[in-house]
Amino acid sequence: MKMVIILTLSKCVTIYSLKGNTSAILDEFNLDGFNVCKMLNEDPREHWQNHDFIMIGSATYYKEGVTPPTPPYYFQKYEQDLMQLENKEIVLFGSGKKEYPIFCGALDYLYGVLKDKNDIKLVYKVDQTPRKHQKIEFRDLVEEILNGR
Repeated sequence: MKMVIILTLSKCVTIYSLKGNTSAILDEFNLDGFNVCKMLNEDPREHWQNHDFIMIGSATYYKEGVTPPTPPYYFQKYEQDLMQLENKEIVLFGSGKKEYPIFCGALDYLYGVLKDKNDIKLVYKVDQTPRKHQKIEFRDLVEEILNGR
């Protein structure tokens, strides 16, 4: 008798989006199989600790667009938790304004904190409101990552 073991990838997406631009990047994305955490209402730490594949969506507001990238105010209380994450596959996505000194500086900050102990698969930046083709492109890129595992 042959035994087959199927490993299921534990996936979550955490989103910080005030105006809806960052969460709109997911409009064409099928979130079946993902635990979803909207950081305005929920603490993301348990999601980050308990999943292997983590997508973190973050908007960038003006003060976070300065040099060097600093922890956005909405991530400051989670900074130690982010720094302790290890061996996760991570996708970062978000919106900002190209007119800021650093475009999507919140994502640059997250990348800097997470890159040494984790596998950053993708950093996807959108200028303000995502267009339909960007939503589809993001969906396709993440599906390619997930299917290539």
